[in-house]
Amino acid sequence: MRIYIEREGRQREISFKGTVRELLHNLNINPETVLVASGNNLLTAVPIRSFLKHVKLKMELL
Repeated sequence: MRIYIEREGRQREISFKGTVRELLHNLNINPETVLVASGNNLLTAVPIRSFLKHVKLKMELL
């Protein structure tokens, strides 16, 4: 899975299976500071499906 972290302007390629919350925990990102999207779909605390190839993390300062 390719992850684009918008705030840092970088991409990471990882192998991952789990929920959005687990993904953010693995990346040491506070879930209250980020929106997670794949294509036009906003992802919530549900399992990330294996067919997703790209995930974008949009981080905002609160």
